[in-house]
Amino acid sequence: MSAAQPSAIGAGSTPVRSAPGTIPGRSLFQDIAYSFVSVTCWLAINCLAAGGLLLGFFALMANLSVDQFFAETANLSNHYLAADGDRRGEFAELLLHLFGGFVLFFCIVRRSALLSVTATAKGAISND
Repeated sequence: MSAAQPSAIGAGSTPVRSAPGTIPGRSLFQDIAYSFVSVTCWLAINCLAAGGLLLGFFALMANLSVDQFFAETANLSNHYLAADGDRRGEFAELLLHLFGGFVLFFCIVRRSALLSVTATAKGAISND
């Protein structure tokens, strides 16, 4: 800057410039929204994989036969409906713990997929 041009910036401060047409602070909102969507999709995929694993085990119990699968399903539903409330609660708790264990397993195994997406997004932002 030459001496003839007046300085609108105080001594020692740096200008804060945003890209034309952007709202200051919107980048933080975009980062939070992107992270939320990424984690939600990653967790949904893990839950679907855990549900598929449970269904796969049930199909293996039926010897991978469609007729036997529906026969086993009918047998399980008959036993479930005939059981008292305590037994139903124990069965539901068992399924919940089994599903939660599978989700935890997939979260541990697939954590690199979530971390690589986050690192890629941060790297793209820092290169600007």
